[in-house]
Amino acid sequence: MKFQIGNEVKVIVDDNCGFHPGHIGVITEIDKDIEDQTVDYKVDDQYYYSEDELEVVSKRIRGFEAVTGFDVKLPVRGTRFSAGHDIASIKNIVIAPGTIKMIPTGLKAYMKDNEWLGLYIRSSVAKKLGLTMANNVGIIDADFYNNPDNEGHIHVMLKNCTDAAVTISAGDRVAQGIFQQYFTTDNDDVNTKRVGGTGSTGI
Repeated sequence: MKFQIGNEVKVIVDDNCGFHPGHIGVITEIDKDIEDQTVDYKVDDQYYYSEDELEVVSKRIRGFEAVTGFDVKLPVRGTRFSAGHDIASIKNIVIAPGTIKMIPTGLKAYMKDNEWLGLYIRSSVAKKLGLTMANNVGIIDADFYNNPDNEGHIHVMLKNCTDAAVTISAGDRVAQGIFQQYFTTDNDDVNTKRVGGTGSTGI
C-alpha cells in the first residue's frame, strides 16, 4: 500500500463529491477489497480516495496524539533504550480495594496496519501501589485510532490488589506503551471493519 493510517495527505482531484483539490487531511481508515484487489483511503473520516487521487504531505509511521478536547503531554520514553512510552492519567481517581477502574489518558495512537500498541503496568506502580493491569496486557489495534465511538481514546484498566484504597492523581504515570508487530496465518481472510471503541468486538 502507498499510504498508512495517520499519513498526512493532500487531495489532488476534483470530483465534486469530496474535498476541494489542495485539501490537506489525515488518513483515518483504509478499505481493502481483496476480491477486486483495490485499496481506498478515508481522509478526515469523511471521504474515500484511491491512491492516485492523493499525494503524501507527511508520512507519519507511528505515534500518539491528543484526543479532541484534551490538553495532554504526549508520552515519551524514559531513557535512550527504554522500550515503553510512559502513559499518564488525566484525572484524579480513587481505586477501592479489589476493584477495577478505567483510567483515561486523553491519548490516541496511530501506527502501521500490521502493528499494535501493548499497554503494560509500570514496575514502580505495581511494586509501590499494589496495582496491576486487570487485563494483563492492554491491546490497542491500528483500527482503534479515530474509531467513531470514542476517537480511539486509550484507557488503562487498573486493578487494586491491596486491602486499602489507592489514589491516582492527574499526571501520574500509570502504564507504558510499547509498539509491536503482529503476524497473521496463511488462511487469514478477515476483512471486517471496526465500528466502535473498547469492547466493540464482543466478549
